[in-house]
Amino acid sequence: MILLSQQGNGPGSFPFHSMTIQDQIDIIKFKLDEAETLYQHAMARGDWEACTEYKGQVAKHRNQVGKLIRQKLKIA
Repeated sequence: MILLSQQGNGPGSFPFHSMTIQDQIDIIKFKLDEAETLYQHAMARGDWEACTEYKGQVAKHRNQVGKLIRQKLKIA
């Protein structure tokens, strides 16, 4: 399993080196909330291309949270 701290430091990535798993979860949940809001707004205005993009971001962030929670449960 790859920790977020082991992922690259490319654009948009955070330096997760000294963060706890809970800190990482909190950051990703914040990003998830933003992506869900953008997705809902795009749906409301009928911008289907933006919906596709934001739906992908929502799925990505949900997967990241799930992986971190599973990792946290392994440690506990």
